[in-house]
Amino acid sequence: MADLSTIINRLQSVDVMELAKQAAVDSKKDYLLLQVSQLEQGQDSQAKPTTLDGNPFYQPSTIYQKQHYGEGLGKVTDVITLYNTGKMHESAEMDVDDEQINVSFNVPYAADVLGRTTDVILGLNDENKEAYINGPFKAAFFNLFEQQTQLEIS
Repeated sequence: MADLSTIINRLQSVDVMELAKQAAVDSKKDYLLLQVSQLEQGQDSQAKPTTLDGNPFYQPSTIYQKQHYGEGLGKVTDVITLYNTGKMHESAEMDVDDEQINVSFNVPYAADVLGRTTDVILGLNDENKEAYINGPFKAAFFNLFEQQTQLEIS
């Protein structure tokens, strides 16, 4: 067991913001799964129904296309999922800057699709934030903290 001055020195050496950013990066897969699941449920970051061009429902022409060309979840038309073939959802990427987690999609039409929704379409709703923070993020943060400080969190 380390003496008190060693423990204090180890704690003072911790850059909590850097640990938090790295924990977010390390738990990226879990964050993206929650984000995509939320989109698939037709919810924005405020747990409100996703809208497209201000409407909480698909237009008849979109319903026709989804029913005939959609794959799996892409055939769902009772909520707006932003899913047709799944390519956009599968292309989800995440980066972390000093202040926030940013989600993007690596398909050419993502900006157009997202631009037709609202500015709160991305980001986790309160329930998913809590699940993420108290689950994978916390586990990653504690793991990094223990590695850096050689102090065990029980």
